[in-house]
Amino acid sequence: MACTVASTGVQIHGGMGFIEETGAAQYYRDARITPIYEGTNGIQALDLSLRKVLANKGVAAAAWVAQARTDITALQDEAGRKALGEALDALEAATKWMLEQGAKGDLESVAAVNMPYLNAFGAIAGGVMLARAAIKGDQDRVMTAAFYNGHILPAYKGYIDTVLHGASAVCGYTSAMFK
Repeated sequence: MACTVASTGVQIHGGMGFIEETGAAQYYRDARITPIYEGTNGIQALDLSLRKVLANKGVAAAAWVAQARTDITALQDEAGRKALGEALDALEAATKWMLEQGAKGDLESVAAVNMPYLNAFGAIAGGVMLARAAIKGDQDRVMTAAFYNGHILPAYKGYIDTVLHGASAVCGYTSAMFK
């Protein structure tokens, strides 16, 4: 998400986005290295789905969602509150699907869609964090949260759809197909 948001910042400045005086290029460079030195996103996705969700039967994810629901109730922006509530509902559905697959021992299906799950969780978490800032912040923070909720948050829908329906598109391959 940092790469996506920083890239948008560069685009706002147009051709000046890569000029050092704007600061946007430095944010983008800093964000772009994160998926590399923090571990590849695929490794982070496996960690989230297998160790953070399946290993504790979704308790930590459920606790995070519950806290997020509590936090967003104070958000003045009704549309943002609704959008985040729907996003949290979708995240719960995806987490439930992951847990069901894990309970069946179908870790292959979990692994097949763990990257979209990570992307959805990240998009939603970003919206929740900005909502928290907007609740305590000034008009600039309120507007930033509204922009995020209208332009970046909706990406979670495609990711969740992939989690719920996309595993078979990956799991249908056999090792013989790669020879």
